[in-house]
Amino acid sequence: MKKILLLWLFCASSFHFLNAQHVLKGTVRLDSTEVAQAAIVRLLSADTSRMFQFAETDAEGKWSLETDRTGQVLLEFSYFGYGSQFVVVVEPQKVAVPFDVVLQPQSFNLDAVTVEEKAFGVRRSGDTLSFRLETYTTGAERTLGDVLKRLPGMEIRDGSVFYGGEKITRMLVQGRDIINSNQQLATEGIRADQLQEIKIIENYKQPSQQFQTEQSEDVAMDVRLKEGVLNKWSGQADVLGGYPKSGKLDANAFNLNEKVGISAFARGNNVGERVLTFRDLLNMISGNSRSGFWGARNELAPLLPDELNISDQVQANTDGILNLNLDWDAAEGMKIKGFIMGAYAERESEVFMERNFVAEDKTRTEVMTRNTSTPIANTFWRMEWNIDSTTYLELSLPATLNTSTAEEQRTGDFSNVPFNTANDEEELSYSFTPYAQWRKRVGKDDIWSMNARYQDIQQNGDLLFEDIFPFLGVPLASTDSVYRLMQSRDLAKREAGLNSNYKWIMGNWFVQPGAEYSYRDQILDFGSNVKGDLDFDIGDRMIERSAVMNIQGGYETKRWEVIPGFSWNYLSRDFRLEDDFQEWFPGATMRVVRKFNRAHNLRLTGSYGIQYPEFNQLWGVN
Repeated sequence: MKKILLLWLFCASSFHFLNAQHVLKGTVRLDSTEVAQAAIVRLLSADTSRMFQFAETDAEGKWSLETDRTGQVLLEFSYFGYGSQFVVVVEPQKVAVPFDVVLQPQSFNLDAVTVEEKAFGVRRSGDTLSFRLETYTTGAERTLGDVLKRLPGMEIRDGSVFYGGEKITRMLVQGRDIINSNQQLATEGIRADQLQEIKIIENYKQPSQQFQTEQSEDVAMDVRLKEGVLNKWSGQADVLGGYPKSGKLDANAFNLNEKVGISAFARGNNVGERVLTFRDLLNMISGNSRSGFWGARNELAPLLPDELNISDQVQANTDGILNLNLDWDAAEGMKIKGFIMGAYAERESEVFMERNFVAEDKTRTEVMTRNTSTPIANTFWRMEWNIDSTTYLELSLPATLNTSTAEEQRTGDFSNVPFNTANDEEELSYSFTPYAQWRKRVGKDDIWSMNARYQDIQQNGDLLFEDIFPFLGVPLASTDSVYRLMQSRDLAKREAGLNSNYKWIMGNWFVQPGAEYSYRDQILDFGSNVKGDLDFDIGDRMIERSAVMNIQGGYETKRWEVIPGFSWNYLSRDFRLEDDFQEWFPGATMRVVRKFNRAHNLRLTGSYGIQYPEFNQLWGVN
């Protein structure tokens, strides 16, 4: 009861917070009659001039900003070729009248380029904002990144592009997805003299989202190239070498024509810098986030081991990554996209340790050296087919192979007697997870969806552990004996599933019934060989069948989601070592979301049901 009361108190305080939002609005004109379309309005800190929020004027010169700021702030109004105006706002929460400003023409020098009166450097068509680069550039820019820094509202942080303070969610080149989400590859690898135009696409929808009636929160950037550089290979490479033994490679290239786009990049070094970014890690994860038996279930698992982190003890390291991307118009309405990625990481570390055993009046001194290597291969291919104006089909084939080895040597002495032991590990992970999506728009807004998936995951590992202590140092063994443990662990999982749902949309309200069936077969084998009588082998198998009938519905707008749901579930599990069972049980969910912008939203969720442990949790192997 206390938990429920606390939840309601939290909800009440959250809604009080939401009500603190206040709207600032107004119009911008270039003179008494002409409105300023695509003028820039920034909300700034009065002390540091840091930008809090950003807006553009529409075709009628109108703008609005939702803010919860208190205290004094600044509003900046700007349009290229016109002088900026600043308005001091003492209490934003108390402003009730619109801000209507008229900008005055201004001539000024922009790095030897003189801009007179009105500049037609920005134009808007629907959800697309286009920048004509000759208006903003000087000819001294070398890369796409240099050009973007000159465009109003653009900035680059940690290799990612931001517009109006919010991150570009997808970057395209000539309308093609050939950079595999690596925005730094484009900003550093495309030359400034190759650029024709930059487009910002709001409400951007991928092919699988085309039937969604609600507005998308994604914003894409489309980098348009000059006609003369298309259908030609272009790129750059940087190679550095040093003494006594260090090297660094950074190379990228791309080629575009009417039907095919190809890109490639390679990075590597052995100078203590990681080239495997978080974005690369996500691309090396094979799987599909989906709605499963328990609701949102995610089968993704990181494949990079802890040894890839560069700690203080690392003496040397090598990182390398190679990536090839393809975007191909295979037929009318059909695209084939994919990438092949390979990576390699190697670490060498050395740690000195000294332990004193007071009760035994003995000292153990050792040096641990550890070498790890991790080669990874990953590929992902997708067919996107707009069969007609109402039907979409997608087939995806991801696969990943990861092998890692670690060799650890411990040398030293225990009570003046030398020892030399080894702790070695080896692991192999494989996954293949194809899936398919089918979407059909029925009537004006209703959507019928079907999803199918298959998953095959295998993990195999071996461990060798040696020590001069029989077990965890207690009791002490004679110094000439070595405790040796060899372990092997094999896990195999195969899963298949099919689900379907139909979404009736009535304005901002909807009802969505659905059904799902899944089958899972998991096998775990664990063995260990130890001196003496401790040898053992353990194995288990679980076959699971699950089905669910559910219905959800509620209210959806650009700013709000209020969605309750109810389900009736069936679960059957057959174990080799434990009793089998099958059960029917109900479930209920409630989700409330307040969306402020692409980067910030408040989400409250609750659920009722029965949750069973996963198969991997049934056997804890250490």
